[in-house]
Amino acid sequence: MFDSLRRQQLIDELHVNDFRRLSLDKLTYKNEIYSMTSLFDGEEIFYIGKIELSLQDNLYSFDILICIYDLTLISLPSVYLISPIDSILKLPVPHITPKTDLKIQERELHTICYAFADDITIPRYNSKELVKFIISQTKKTLIDVIDSTSLKNNLNAEIEPMWVCLSNRQKSVLSAKNFGLFPSENKKVIDFNIISDGSNARLNGKLVYVSSDCQVPAFSIFLKPDFTVISLNHFFLWIKKWDISAHDVLLKALKKFKEFEKHFFFGFYYNGAILYFSIKLDSPTINRIMSLKDLKKIQFNGNQNLGFSRGIPIDLNNMVNRNLQDLTYKKSLKELRILQVGCGSIGGYLVDTLFKVGAMNGEKSQLTLVDSDYLKTDNLGRHFLGSSYLGLNKAEALKTHLEINYKKYLINEKLNINFKDSNIENIDKSFFDDFDLIIDATGKLEVAQYLNEIVNVQPKEKQIPILHLWIFANGECVQAFWNDSKILSNNGGCHHCLTTLWDTDPKYYYPLKETSREATIRVSRPCSNYTPYSVSSSLNVVGLAIEILLAWKANNLNKNYFTSYAPTSLTYHNDDLKKEVYKQANCLICK
Repeated sequence: MFDSLRRQQLIDELHVNDFRRLSLDKLTYKNEIYSMTSLFDGEEIFYIGKIELSLQDNLYSFDILICIYDLTLISLPSVYLISPIDSILKLPVPHITPKTDLKIQERELHTICYAFADDITIPRYNSKELVKFIISQTKKTLIDVIDSTSLKNNLNAEIEPMWVCLSNRQKSVLSAKNFGLFPSENKKVIDFNIISDGSNARLNGKLVYVSSDCQVPAFSIFLKPDFTVISLNHFFLWIKKWDISAHDVLLKALKKFKEFEKHFFFGFYYNGAILYFSIKLDSPTINRIMSLKDLKKIQFNGNQNLGFSRGIPIDLNNMVNRNLQDLTYKKSLKELRILQVGCGSIGGYLVDTLFKVGAMNGEKSQLTLVDSDYLKTDNLGRHFLGSSYLGLNKAEALKTHLEINYKKYLINEKLNINFKDSNIENIDKSFFDDFDLIIDATGKLEVAQYLNEIVNVQPKEKQIPILHLWIFANGECVQAFWNDSKILSNNGGCHHCLTTLWDTDPKYYYPLKETSREATIRVSRPCSNYTPYSVSSSLNVVGLAIEILLAWKANNLNKNYFTSYAPTSLTYHNDDLKKEVYKQANCLICK
């Protein structure tokens, strides 16, 4: 019902904007009439029209094909440029790529990337706004590649997706490899290394750093409008115009190249992207290279098996920072020395999440895990780890998990993680002096009290913060307490201050109304018991912990008592709950 109604509304709106229906007998897919192919389902909308725009007193007109394949409009409609005029668009340019398998009566089509679906909310119920958006964004995209200033900026910003399009047409013999070593502004040239079997493998060639200040030249220097290469000579000229120093490195590397039976690789590290190519030289070219003292005058025959690909940089800093950029907290947890006590249903999820916000990464960073318990079958229902780790110490198993899944990809980085198979009370107290932060992920009151005592016997200037995490009762809420006397204008309370307030002032500090910790359901087992709660509680308290840590690193932590309620416990919410715990005058620990 919605699809048929939406289809008619879209058609009506396209008519309003002077688009007309395209006869499908004029549309071919891979030289076959589109309506005769398996792609055709009869519901597609193909409408053709003109888009006119004015730029610097010039009027431009383009023939456009709008194709709506998905009537649910979960995906954006496609827009194609029909037989673009070379004098107006010096193809290839950013955002416009050849659609070689689709034609209108032998007229070439080029796809226009006019928007990213993730960046917009598609007005699925407003056909007028949708068609208006498609046309306005298409105009903006065309202006960006016609205007010379905008085109220069787009070339710099869009070189990576253009390189991907290029690699789809002429693939390198070595496609889409991971890289763990990168050149830099200080070390601009390195050997061409890829990650193979968890280590760096050196290939023939070089990888060079290209400054973001280097203007990317027009791709039309070496590419035809259909993204085929004119010649290797033209490509080398394009490199020279982009970065003459990179061009010089390329020629010197070629001159030293002796293993002619193998491929030669060369790549550019530009704005965090790795763009590389490969060539396989023929005999006449090899002979010319060997005879010439200076390769600046060398001329190549044809393309010499030229192929392109994009490398994948494996850099933990970039992985982490890309997710934190432009947020109110911008600093990762890199360079912190963290002690995590407890690797169970809270600690297991926490370790993996800490890695993804930068912990364990950096010259000075360190994560030390402490837990004496071993993973049992009973734990599998809500522990982060799976059955392959049964029987192992939980701290050791988490260290192994991180190394198996991440360390082999961090060729440039260190994964600094240690563990202790021990009860916390059996560790020498001097051990705790070597950390910047303690995370108590045990959820046990006794451990929280003990860690609180250890920290508070130190002089105030040497005291380090403790983040206590726990699941309250049977998961009705999860809580965290930032145990740091320096917070709240150097008047922050300790964990003992909080538990004292639970008893003396429950109205403002106890999280659940009309219930108590003693009312918690516990299941008895031979020589043990456990507290039932859903794995969602573990995930909730870990999410709360990460938000607190990132706020702390951004100097944006202004309270120390945190609570997150489960939706199923609405009747027990304490709406009067305070968010600050100040130092209590009668506290036995932080007096």
